[in-house]
Amino acid sequence: MQRAAELRALTAHLRPSDRALRELIALQSSDWAFLIAAGTAGPYPRERADGHMAALDEALADPSMDPSLRHLAPWI
Repeated sequence: MQRAAELRALTAHLRPSDRALRELIALQSSDWAFLIAAGTAGPYPRERADGHMAALDEALADPSMDPSLRHLAPWI
């Protein structure tokens, strides 16, 4: 999931937006994949990973979107 998201982000645009990169990092930097595979945390890790993936797709589709709308480090 995370590698596929990385490839989509890096091939979708010459330079992905800051928001897209932040969503990609949020997806990759946690242990969502481990928690999903281990099945020890219920649906929460899948919901979080899916949320970051959806936000990444949204940011790639509309790179001009205001990053503060996602409230993920809007000051960067």
